[in-house]
This record gives sequence, structure tokens and C-alpha cells, in this order.
Amino acid sequence: MQILVIGATGYPGRRVSTALARAGHTVLGLTRDTDAPAARALVTDEVTPVLGDFSKAETWRGHLEGTDAVVHLLIGMSDPIGGDQRLFADLLAAQERDGRRRHLVFTTGISSYGRTGLAPMDENTPGNPDSPIGFRFALERELAASGLAHTIVRPGFMGDRPPRP
Repeated sequence: MQILVIGATGYPGRRVSTALARAGHTVLGLTRDTDAPAARALVTDEVTPVLGDFSKAETWRGHLEGTDAVVHLLIGMSDPIGGDQRLFADLLAAQERDGRRRHLVFTTGISSYGRTGLAPMDENTPGNPDSPIGFRFALERELAASGLAHTIVRPGFMGDRPPRP
């Protein structure tokens, strides 16, 4: 498979990109600067850095051509809702253009729940609407209604550096 990883130079993205490449996939790692050390490091893991800025869809939209899947590992800070909605729309448009049904892996994170007051939580736990990123649940519902092939992942930690011991 050819897989586009959005957020490939971040902490989780580097690890996901590397694992996908080691599994034999062709991995394109989206980066704003292909000459940056983090982008050059992708090359050592057999990931191809490709130029694009998630906040500017016109810079990465072309990388969807020939792609079988997209792994989305970041929140576009300038427009966190609109950026993801554009991604959904661009994937649908690409599918209509070429008939290729791409699979989207959409990551949110346990932080979407905010403080619930519940000890154990699972995918059926309702989110706290006061959470700063609780809007991610609405995006998940939009994605489910879109008809795109997708998987939603809410890991316990998503960030740009490992947690401190």
C-alpha cells in the first residue's frame, strides 16, 4: 500500500511512519520543510518526505494521488475543525475522481474526553462538552456520516514528545 502520513515528523508520526515502512508499505511523510532534520530523519527509516502544510490543502492535496490510505496524526492549530473537514472533503473528491477508496486513520486522543469524573473509560464514555478539544467527537460523527472508509483511534497519549517519568 501507499500511505500518506500527516504529521509524520512529530513524535507519534515518526514512529507510525517507521512501523508502516518496516511492514513493507510505501510511506509518504507530509512535512512543511523537506530539508529539516526531522524530515531528513524520515529518509533513514525509508519514509519519503513530501512537501505540504496541512493548513494549506492545496500544498498536499496532490499527494493523495495513488494513495491507498491516509494516517492523520495532528490537529491543525490554525483551524482545527475546518482543517479536518477539508481533509474529509478532499478524500471524498479524490475518491470520486479516481474511484480509489482510501482508508483514513483518524486520531483524536483520550484528551478529547476532558475531565469526566469516571475512572475507567471506553469508546462509549460520553465526552465532556467543556473539554477544550471535545469538538473532536463531532468531527468523528461527521467522518462516520461521510461514507469514507475509516478507523478512529483515541490513544492515551498523543503529543510531540514522550511523557515525563
